[in-house]
Amino acid sequence: MRSLSGYRTRPTSDRVRGALFNILGQYLPGVAFLDLFAGSGAVGIEALSRGAASCVFVDSSREACGIIRQNLVATGLSSRAEIHCKVVAASLDIAARLGRVFDFVFVDPPYDRGLASSTFERIASRPVLSPAGMLVIEHSKREHLPAQMDSLAIVRSETYGDTTLSFFKRTAKEESGGEASR
Repeated sequence: MRSLSGYRTRPTSDRVRGALFNILGQYLPGVAFLDLFAGSGAVGIEALSRGAASCVFVDSSREACGIIRQNLVATGLSSRAEIHCKVVAASLDIAARLGRVFDFVFVDPPYDRGLASSTFERIASRPVLSPAGMLVIEHSKREHLPAQMDSLAIVRSETYGDTTLSFFKRTAKEESGGEASR
Protein backbone atom coordinates (compact mmCIF):
# COMPACT_ATOMS: atom_id res chain seq x y z
CA MET A 1 0.00 0.00 0.00
CA ARG A 2 1.32 3.43 -0.94
CA SER A 3 1.59 6.14 1.70
CA LEU A 4 2.32 9.84 1.83
CA SER A 5 5.90 10.91 2.20
CA GLY A 6 7.24 13.64 4.42
CA TYR A 7 6.76 14.93 7.92
CA ARG A 8 3.25 16.31 7.37
CA THR A 9 1.58 12.95 7.82
CA ARG A 10 1.56 10.51 10.69
CA PRO A 11 0.00 7.26 9.50
CA THR A 12 -1.82 5.05 11.95
CA SER A 13 0.78 2.51 13.08
CA ASP A 14 0.28 -1.17 12.31
CA ARG A 15 -0.01 -1.82 16.06
CA VAL A 16 -2.78 0.76 16.56
CA ARG A 17 -4.61 -0.27 13.39
CA GLY A 18 -4.43 -3.91 14.48
CA ALA A 19 -5.83 -3.04 17.90
CA LEU A 20 -8.59 -0.95 16.33
CA PHE A 21 -9.74 -3.76 14.09
CA ASN A 22 -9.49 -6.35 16.87
CA ILE A 23 -12.02 -4.19 18.73
CA LEU A 24 -14.28 -3.34 15.75
CA GLY A 25 -13.84 -6.38 13.51
CA GLN A 26 -16.99 -8.32 14.30
CA TYR A 27 -19.19 -5.25 13.79
CA LEU A 28 -17.90 -4.24 10.35
CA PRO A 29 -19.78 -6.46 7.87
CA GLY A 30 -22.38 -4.41 6.02
CA VAL A 31 -21.66 -1.03 7.66
CA ALA A 32 -21.17 2.44 6.21
CA PHE A 33 -17.72 3.69 7.29
CA LEU A 34 -16.41 7.27 7.22
CA ASP A 35 -12.63 7.83 7.34
CA LEU A 36 -11.80 11.47 8.18
CA PHE A 37 -8.27 12.86 7.72
CA ALA A 38 -7.82 9.67 5.69
CA GLY A 39 -4.16 10.10 4.65
CA SER A 40 -3.28 7.00 2.62
CA GLY A 41 -6.71 5.48 3.27
CA ALA A 42 -5.24 2.49 5.12
CA VAL A 43 -7.89 2.45 7.89
CA GLY A 44 -10.87 2.77 5.55
CA ILE A 45 -9.41 0.23 3.14
CA GLU A 46 -8.96 -2.23 5.99
CA ALA A 47 -12.59 -1.63 7.02
CA LEU A 48 -13.67 -2.42 3.44
CA SER A 49 -11.49 -5.53 3.36
CA ARG A 50 -13.15 -6.70 6.58
CA GLY A 51 -16.64 -6.40 5.16
CA ALA A 52 -17.77 -2.77 5.42
CA ALA A 53 -20.34 -2.17 2.69
CA SER A 54 -18.95 1.25 1.84
CA CYS A 55 -16.39 3.81 2.91
CA VAL A 56 -16.17 7.54 2.33
CA PHE A 57 -12.62 8.88 2.55
CA VAL A 58 -12.08 12.57 3.35
CA ASP A 59 -8.79 14.41 3.21
CA SER A 60 -7.99 17.98 2.23
CA SER A 61 -4.70 17.05 0.54
CA ARG A 62 -4.86 16.45 -3.22
CA GLU A 63 -1.77 14.25 -2.88
CA ALA A 64 -3.48 12.12 -0.21
CA CYS A 65 -6.62 11.78 -2.33
CA GLY A 66 -4.51 10.57 -5.25
CA ILE A 67 -2.78 7.98 -3.09
CA ILE A 68 -6.12 6.79 -1.65
CA ARG A 69 -7.40 6.38 -5.23
CA GLN A 70 -4.29 4.38 -6.20
CA ASN A 71 -4.57 2.18 -3.09
CA LEU A 72 -8.25 1.49 -3.77
CA VAL A 73 -7.47 0.48 -7.35
CA ALA A 74 -4.59 -1.75 -6.18
CA THR A 75 -6.85 -3.50 -3.65
CA GLY A 76 -9.83 -3.80 -6.00
CA LEU A 77 -12.10 -1.92 -3.57
CA SER A 78 -12.85 1.23 -5.61
CA SER A 79 -16.46 0.26 -6.32
CA ARG A 80 -17.39 0.51 -2.63
CA ALA A 81 -15.59 3.78 -1.95
CA GLU A 82 -15.96 7.53 -2.40
CA ILE A 83 -13.13 10.02 -2.04
CA HIS A 84 -13.82 13.62 -1.05
CA CYS A 85 -10.85 15.93 -1.36
CA LYS A 86 -12.21 18.59 1.00
CA VAL A 87 -11.66 20.07 4.42
CA VAL A 88 -13.20 17.72 6.99
CA ALA A 89 -15.44 20.39 8.56
CA ALA A 90 -16.98 21.24 5.17
CA SER A 91 -17.47 17.54 4.35
CA LEU A 92 -19.33 16.96 7.61
CA ASP A 93 -21.59 19.93 6.92
CA ILE A 94 -22.35 18.62 3.42
CA ALA A 95 -23.00 15.09 4.70
CA ALA A 96 -25.43 16.44 7.31
CA ARG A 97 -27.28 18.54 4.69
CA LEU A 98 -27.57 15.53 2.40
CA GLY A 99 -28.75 13.25 5.22
CA ARG A 100 -25.71 10.94 4.95
CA VAL A 101 -25.39 8.70 8.00
CA PHE A 102 -22.52 6.38 8.92
CA ASP A 103 -22.29 3.41 11.28
CA PHE A 104 -18.62 4.08 12.06
CA VAL A 105 -16.79 7.36 11.89
CA PHE A 106 -13.02 7.20 12.27
CA VAL A 107 -11.16 10.46 12.93
CA ASP A 108 -7.36 10.66 12.73
CA PRO A 109 -6.33 14.33 12.56
CA PRO A 110 -2.82 15.71 12.84
CA TYR A 111 -1.80 15.63 16.50
CA ASP A 112 -1.57 18.60 18.84
CA ARG A 113 -3.55 21.08 16.74
CA GLY A 114 -6.88 20.79 18.55
CA LEU A 115 -8.46 19.09 15.55
CA ALA A 116 -9.55 16.00 17.50
CA SER A 117 -11.65 18.13 19.85
CA SER A 118 -13.08 20.41 17.17
CA THR A 119 -13.99 17.47 14.92
CA PHE A 120 -15.59 15.66 17.88
CA GLU A 121 -17.70 18.74 18.56
CA ARG A 122 -18.74 19.01 14.90
CA ILE A 123 -19.74 15.33 14.70
CA ALA A 124 -21.64 15.49 18.00
CA SER A 125 -23.71 18.42 16.74
CA ARG A 126 -24.60 16.93 13.33
CA PRO A 127 -26.71 13.88 12.45
CA VAL A 128 -23.98 12.00 10.57
CA LEU A 129 -23.55 9.11 13.02
CA SER A 130 -26.28 6.46 13.02
CA PRO A 131 -28.23 6.08 16.30
CA ALA A 132 -26.29 2.94 17.25
CA GLY A 133 -23.11 4.04 15.48
CA MET A 134 -19.64 4.48 16.92
CA LEU A 135 -17.21 7.36 16.67
CA VAL A 136 -13.53 6.49 17.05
CA ILE A 137 -10.98 9.28 17.46
CA GLU A 138 -7.26 8.59 17.22
CA HIS A 139 -5.39 11.34 19.04
CA SER A 140 -2.27 12.14 21.01
CA LYS A 141 -2.41 10.95 24.60
CA ARG A 142 -1.59 14.58 25.50
CA GLU A 143 -4.90 15.78 24.04
CA HIS A 144 -7.73 15.07 26.44
CA LEU A 145 -11.19 14.83 24.94
CA PRO A 146 -14.35 15.42 26.97
CA ALA A 147 -16.01 12.24 28.22
CA GLN A 148 -19.30 13.42 26.74
CA MET A 149 -20.44 15.91 24.14
CA ASP A 150 -24.12 16.31 23.31
CA SER A 151 -25.42 12.74 23.07
CA LEU A 152 -22.04 11.09 22.51
CA ALA A 153 -20.31 9.54 25.52
CA ILE A 154 -17.01 7.72 25.80
CA VAL A 155 -17.35 3.95 26.14
CA ARG A 156 -13.72 2.92 25.85
CA SER A 157 -10.24 4.38 25.64
CA GLU A 158 -7.01 2.56 24.81
CA THR A 159 -3.49 4.04 24.74
CA TYR A 160 -0.61 2.67 22.65
CA GLY A 161 2.59 4.69 23.13
CA ASP A 162 1.73 8.31 22.25
CA THR A 163 -1.56 7.34 20.60
CA THR A 164 -4.97 7.05 22.23
CA LEU A 165 -8.05 5.56 20.62
CA SER A 166 -11.23 6.99 22.14
CA PHE A 167 -14.54 5.26 21.36
CA PHE A 168 -17.86 7.11 21.64
CA LYS A 169 -21.47 5.99 21.33
CA ARG A 170 -24.79 7.73 21.76
CA THR A 171 -26.16 7.70 25.27
CA ALA A 172 -28.92 5.19 26.03
CA LYS A 173 -31.52 7.97 26.20
CA GLU A 174 -30.62 9.19 22.69
CA GLU A 175 -30.42 5.65 21.27
CA SER A 176 -33.86 4.67 22.57
CA GLY A 177 -35.39 7.63 20.76
CA GLY A 178 -34.71 6.14 17.33
CA GLU A 179 -34.29 2.82 15.66
CA ALA A 180 -30.89 1.27 16.17
CA SER A 181 -29.37 -0.18 13.04
CA ARG A 182 -26.20 -1.60 14.60
